[in-house]
Amino acid sequence: MNSLMTRVSNRIKIAVLLVFIQSQNVFACDVCGCFMGLTPYDNQSNIGLVYRLRTFSGYYGFDRNSALLPSGSLRSGITSLHTDYHHDEVLNGNDYEEYRVLEFRSRFFLHERIELNIIVPFNFNSMMMNESFHKVSGLGDINIYSGYQLLRKMDMEGWQFRLTLGAGIKLPTGRHDLTDNNNARIHLMMQPGTGTTDYFLFGNYTSGINRWGVSLSGSYKLNGTNSYNEKISNSVNSYGSIFYKTFAGKWIIIPAAHLYYENTAGIRTESGISKTTSMNVLMAGPGVDVYYNNLQFTLSGLLPAAEEKITGKAAGSFKFSAGIIYNFNQRNYLFGKKPKAEE
Repeated sequence: MNSLMTRVSNRIKIAVLLVFIQSQNVFACDVCGCFMGLTPYDNQSNIGLVYRLRTFSGYYGFDRNSALLPSGSLRSGITSLHTDYHHDEVLNGNDYEEYRVLEFRSRFFLHERIELNIIVPFNFNSMMMNESFHKVSGLGDINIYSGYQLLRKMDMEGWQFRLTLGAGIKLPTGRHDLTDNNNARIHLMMQPGTGTTDYFLFGNYTSGINRWGVSLSGSYKLNGTNSYNEKISNSVNSYGSIFYKTFAGKWIIIPAAHLYYENTAGIRTESGISKTTSMNVLMAGPGVDVYYNNLQFTLSGLLPAAEEKITGKAAGSFKFSAGIIYNFNQRNYLFGKKPKAEE
């Protein structure tokens, strides 16, 4: 299984590099939420709320609960946490981790080909360890990034495509020094923020003909080191989707099939890399975007298709997102004039 996972991982990494070299972003990448698909609102500004959920259930190499939503419900409990995932703890198949994020997202065009995006996240992290429930919440790290439409053909008929390249920064606005009831610092993965300033490059190639379309995205993130000398290893995220447009009166419905790949070596500290915090996973699942007038509703759910299995590492379970976005037409750009045909 390990050799198969290695071959799959190497092929995916090659595909990601080809995306960067030949084409390019998104959205659906968690790191930078750009756009997804040639839709009626591709070149319009927007504001919206997006809810994201990522769950892990049990540990590889042990009996584990395979529930997609291990907690079973929204719940509250004690807020004490240990400073390390499994320090002096017995690995329990019912243990879990859940990471919930409510994001305020906005996109504005500075020029007809230049977009500016801002993501303000609020994190709600929880976990069960040895029958004890723990919860941490707070403002996360704000992302700011900009993309330039290097190539585009957006005619109303025939083959359409767009190639966007960009870069961004993640600011250390979230707390990374929260402590438990015993005044011991909470593990970095459960903190609302990382305490680091990170930079990322991203790209997206989206193409469509008639009602069919495809979107290929990739991002590479360079992570900094925080005041505790902790660093999350640099990471690669890639995303692909095939979608189809349908129409029902004023409604536009776009179902899609998604693939998502994520890779990072894990958290680096003075004692080395923690392998149980690494990520090397391919996920797949369906999604749908629904448009009505200026409103957009988005929904997707992904399950692990292949994952590197390290004994004692939390096992990936489910990735879910849902959002509502309001699109509006800008009348003016900061740089350059808006073409009259688009006004």
